[in-house]
Amino acid sequence: MNNKDLVLELYSEEIPAAMQQAAAAQLEKRISEFLKGFGLEGFQCSPYAAPQRIALLVEGLPAELPARIEEKKGPRTDAPTKAIEGFLRANNLDSVAGLATREDKKGSFYVLEINEEGQSLSDALAAFLPDMIRNFQWQKSMRWGAGQLRWVRPLHKILCCFGGEVVSFEIDGIVSGDTTMGHRFMHNKPVKITHAKDYLDKLRNAKVIADVEEREEMIKAQANKVCGKEFRLKNNQERLIREVAGLVEYPVPLLGSIDEKFMSLPSELLESVMRTHQKYLYAHIREDTAKLAPAFIVVTNGATNNTAKIIAGNERVLSARFSDAQFFIEQDIKTTLAEKREKLRDVIFYEKIGTLYEKTQRIEKIAIKIANTIGANVEFVKDAAAWCKSDLVSHVVFEFPEMQGIMGGALADAQNLDATIGLAIHNHYMPVGEGDFPLLTDETAAVALADKLDTLTQFWIIDEKPTGSRDPYALRRAALGVIRITMAGNTGLPLREFLYDIFLEQTNKAEAIDLTNDLLEFMLERLKTYMRDKKNIPYDVLNAVLEVNQFDGNLWEVSNHVEDVKSFITTDDGRNLLSAYNRAFGICKSEKKLPDMQNKSSVAIDENIYSMEQEKKLAHALHTKENKFELKDLATLRQPVDDFFENVLVNDEDPKVRANRFAILQNLIITMRRFAAFELIEKTD
Repeated sequence: MNNKDLVLELYSEEIPAAMQQAAAAQLEKRISEFLKGFGLEGFQCSPYAAPQRIALLVEGLPAELPARIEEKKGPRTDAPTKAIEGFLRANNLDSVAGLATREDKKGSFYVLEINEEGQSLSDALAAFLPDMIRNFQWQKSMRWGAGQLRWVRPLHKILCCFGGEVVSFEIDGIVSGDTTMGHRFMHNKPVKITHAKDYLDKLRNAKVIADVEEREEMIKAQANKVCGKEFRLKNNQERLIREVAGLVEYPVPLLGSIDEKFMSLPSELLESVMRTHQKYLYAHIREDTAKLAPAFIVVTNGATNNTAKIIAGNERVLSARFSDAQFFIEQDIKTTLAEKREKLRDVIFYEKIGTLYEKTQRIEKIAIKIANTIGANVEFVKDAAAWCKSDLVSHVVFEFPEMQGIMGGALADAQNLDATIGLAIHNHYMPVGEGDFPLLTDETAAVALADKLDTLTQFWIIDEKPTGSRDPYALRRAALGVIRITMAGNTGLPLREFLYDIFLEQTNKAEAIDLTNDLLEFMLERLKTYMRDKKNIPYDVLNAVLEVNQFDGNLWEVSNHVEDVKSFITTDDGRNLLSAYNRAFGICKSEKKLPDMQNKSSVAIDENIYSMEQEKKLAHALHTKENKFELKDLATLRQPVDDFFENVLVNDEDPKVRANRFAILQNLIITMRRFAAFELIEKTD
């Protein structure tokens, strides 16, 4: 009967926050695979992670494991000797005498027959867990003392109980038991836990919150509470809250204040210092959610009687950081963006590509062309493009790299440049992350697109493209940025023309054509992923549209057309016509009478040999608009198509009538295929 539970916890020194959840997931995977290897099903796993522990609770397990009969397939009987010897060594065998043989389509294979008697699950766990722990995968691990065990940080205790009893084993002198430790400062004593159902509550009583989601909720609730009526925890800090939750086992948020003299600094800089360097949360004014509050929230690991000292200490540290930032800004505003740009002559963007100054020259040229195409202010775009990288030689960006672009916008404001220029510089790196959304003006779009297109084309020219999972220069992100900006700004940009012109300046015509086609294909793959994930557009619909439409790189136009086709085939008329198209396509294909797929011209129909009204009506409906059909007009074909297939026999005995009816179906295919290769679209519900 499945009524036993397992509680396993590995207690160590502090595990880096970024590694905790992956470690808990790995623990769940390994134990689950072990249990499923014995044919067990229906058990429930609950992984947990906190700074000093990863744990797994498993419920619904049997006390005894069933007998197991398994066959392990080995190499072919005529395989090289070394392959056979390797299989023997891996299974602790001396010769093939202990192996059986099996035949299949590929020949004769050695097979190891495993017949295991039933045993207690506790014994099986005791045999399995030491090796699992020794072979646990960490991004980085260490040894300590005289032991051989490698772990992310020194491992101190192993809590392992099954059915209320200790599962006994030992690793490097660490003996498993039924105790763990409570909070290091608030409850620094052993905690006995023998059952999974008690794990969370007993640790909670010992001031340890093992569930990361519970810690996150505590942080958000208590942070808002300490903010009082004047402030409120700022939104979009989930990633930071998750990181902070990985630093504390019992979160206690405290509110500190920021000296008003620092509130004139760019809010992005203040937030960056708090988020990136100090792991502080920040708040906004309740009455003005766009305004950063002169306050921060530090999350401590447990309650203390010295909260005033803790707050004061953190205020001093933060003030020192802000003072540095203020000094750097004061130094940076002494020179203009144009003067800083000259220093980019000495800064290498990439060895095979050139300097950042040369990059700004290319960006400026591309951006001006984009501005003329989309109607942006050319003078503003020219200045923003020329100076968009100037802040990379500023003191602020040198100290706080995450301020690139943002600092350029601030310096533009300090020079009293038009706000449009500052905004374009400020946002030209966007979008960067999943949650980023560019604050688009036409000028911003022009500079941001030019920057990304320059990066993509230059790396294509030197043939350093993404391969497999490797993308060291974030070219996939650059391509996705082009797509997102294009979609957000309704920017109808003919990318094929733009890319070809860029490539042609550094290559010959043949190379420019090949590079353009290759880069567009790369961007199309990103577009497919984007539309599938963000707009719920299936691959088959996108492929069907691209199959019959010459792609000039106008991503926005392609996106709109794909969405229109998707919407059409989900209507009653669309579903009906999709079925009719596939029927017509199938009939013509089986008789080898498909029209020329590259030629969209109508096939001639002889009006003098109609023998049925339904074929006449369908032919007339197709002929009425001919090449002037729009996607919405396809709905007018539903009734004549339905009537045709319901009443007309295509394979008439008279060869002239039959040929004429095939011509009607060919015209139906040609008319519909102007919008998409509908035969590639899977049938919709």
